[in-house]
Amino acid sequence: MSIDYSVRNPGRSMLSAGLVCCAIFIIVAVAASRKNFDEDSLAKNSGTGGFSLVAQSNIPLHHDLNTTAGLAELGFAEEDIDSLAGVHFFPMRMLPGEDASC
Repeated sequence: MSIDYSVRNPGRSMLSAGLVCCAIFIIVAVAASRKNFDEDSLAKNSGTGGFSLVAQSNIPLHHDLNTTAGLAELGFAEEDIDSLAGVHFFPMRMLPGEDASC
């Protein structure tokens, strides 16, 4: 015996469909207004401070990410370490309330 839940409670079904539609609209609207980063955003006087990527960790990292041994100690695979050859990491402390995202 099959029960059609959309017929059983049409209000809840319409609410679910409406929430999904609103979520899709918001995701598309935000993605459409994204800015593309060009070389101007990598200037030190730009809003990014010259950084093209900022990462945050929930735990302190006690190893130097600028060395192969430090990356290996943190669990990076050998091919990932090779792809990070030209990258330089700048470790910074972050306190609660210092979030720089928009």
